[in-house]
Amino acid sequence: MRYLPAVVACIGACGSPAELPDASLDAGYACGCAYSGARVAGAVTPHGANELSGLAASIATPGTLWTHNDGPGMARLFALSTYGTGNGIAILPGATAVDWEDIASARCGAGACLYVADTGDNDLTRASVRIYEVDEPAEFRGMIEANYRAFDVVYPDGPHDAEALFVDPRDQASYVITKQSTIATVFRMPRQTATMATAVPVATFLAPENEPRVTAADLRVDDCGVRILIRTYSSMWELRSPAGTSIADAFAASPVSVPVAVEAQGEAVAYLASGQEYVTVTDGSDPVIARVACD
Repeated sequence: MRYLPAVVACIGACGSPAELPDASLDAGYACGCAYSGARVAGAVTPHGANELSGLAASIATPGTLWTHNDGPGMARLFALSTYGTGNGIAILPGATAVDWEDIASARCGAGACLYVADTGDNDLTRASVRIYEVDEPAEFRGMIEANYRAFDVVYPDGPHDAEALFVDPRDQASYVITKQSTIATVFRMPRQTATMATAVPVATFLAPENEPRVTAADLRVDDCGVRILIRTYSSMWELRSPAGTSIADAFAASPVSVPVAVEAQGEAVAYLASGQEYVTVTDGSDPVIARVACD
């Protein structure tokens, strides 16, 4: 990575609210515990972070969240504390942001990577979409340049609008869930160098509500099993399966309704490092991070 002149570091108050101690991130997850209601964790402070469409918990730097803006704009990632204060910005030099919709984190090789889904396509006109694999920076000093790889993918049945991305830590395979008013398709998105890959349908999903359009997702694999958070504009659902369950079989589980903050246009969710909490953020001006923990 190459460091650039500092543009943003910590804007506004940098302390963490006393009622939400960072120590909770290191607590063990009690399998089967019930989630409490959503609570405000803090306001997102970096200038320019005002149309957030994805969240991912850092692997390289515990207590850090990565996020990005929706729609066309600068190819950049914001590093935040779990309370919304700014820790830095990672620029992807030469990359394009046609319609970035979600972000995920996973180990890759000996390090950690961030995966960005440039898969938004409201008008269903894109001939192909793109997944970025970014080497997660371990240090921040204002603004930096991050190394990345870009992988182009085409759908086998024509264009789709997809706003939800998750990555399986067991094999680093990336998946998207299409956004539509009927049954959504879960596609595995092969990452192939020097050639166009074709997405592979592996499962379907239908939220049991009147507003089924999927806007974000995250995956957790640990000793408690395989869990997938799936959010729509109005609700949050969790799929729960035993350890070792494949992604296709995980989507055969019955969705369980879990708490989510009331957000005007919610398009992001991420499990925190402990696996016992998750966070969301509003899409729009003056975004706020909300946090849901285990009782």
